[in-house]
Amino acid sequence: MVATFFAGMATPALAQTAESQILDDGSELLIVQAPVQDTNENGWYASLGPSLVFGYPVDIESDGTVPITTAPLFPGGPALVANIPIDISLDTDAGFGINGAVGFCFDVARVELEVAYTNNNVEGVTVNDLAEVPLDGNIESAQFMVNGYYDIPTKSRFSPYIGGGVGVATLTADDVEANIPGIGALELDDTGASFVFQVKAGVAYEISEQASAFLGYRLHGIPGHHFDAFNAEIDADTLLVHSLQLGARYEF
Repeated sequence: MVATFFAGMATPALAQTAESQILDDGSELLIVQAPVQDTNENGWYASLGPSLVFGYPVDIESDGTVPITTAPLFPGGPALVANIPIDISLDTDAGFGINGAVGFCFDVARVELEVAYTNNNVEGVTVNDLAEVPLDGNIESAQFMVNGYYDIPTKSRFSPYIGGGVGVATLTADDVEANIPGIGALELDDTGASFVFQVKAGVAYEISEQASAFLGYRLHGIPGHHFDAFNAEIDADTLLVHSLQLGARYEF
């Protein structure tokens, strides 16, 4: 008497292995097993996600004094030139951003190339601690980054991650104009490029074997940027921009 027991089903492309065992009653037990397929976690992926960019200050300070031309003391009199230090602080509202990336996954580690864009409206400006002057305009930034991540295994559909990256960012002050009492016209309408770094943390949820959604926090910093203001080049402090991102990732 022969008893056959199927311990697994193999796909047509996979060969089956079999072994037999003689039971105590003399019958033969035939065990047919499908080989375990090696799951390859490596592969390419693409991601896309919008983000909420929190408002942040833009602090710009001159290294020394800047010649400022002020109004004459009396009508028809000569204009006055004063050499004074300049300290400008721009306040921005919450804005929006979007980023896309293409990367490669090495099991629990990932590397990627990312392109991102952020835009925040400017709500006011303070110069040399004078009263804040409301104004329109916005601060835009485009970032080109190389990132690395570590996906923390949890044996569930949820996968926390941490990461960071470096790259180049352009920063644009678009139509930021105001008349500062006692100082004159402030105009910021230029674009520059500088180094950028970022750190990220969040959690991904596996929707299917190829698709996942993620919610993450991002902090990116833009140091060493310069602005032209009051006919002088003025250095900006490192910008620290916080944002929340909701996106999706698809593995090929």
